[in-house]
Amino acid sequence: MDTNAQTLSTPASGRVTSIDFFRGFTMFLLAGEATELYGQLEKSHNGIIHFIGTELSHHEWHGLHFWDLIQPFFMFIVGVAILLR
Repeated sequence: MDTNAQTLSTPASGRVTSIDFFRGFTMFLLAGEATELYGQLEKSHNGIIHFIGTELSHHEWHGLHFWDLIQPFFMFIVGVAILLR
């Protein structure tokens, strides 16, 4: 039996913590949108909290906001996870 073939076919022996964190962070952002948390932040009279709510809310196109990066984040995580298998 060839040892190189055996080494290549065995799965990774651990998880990459940074990828797990990034995946969890992305899922947290998606859960915040699903619970309408960001809409509540937009209603705040505090300037910083209102800005965060605006950046994280889904809206019509008025330029790039942080929320527009969530789907590309998710696709990046999927691509990296496939490579790590």
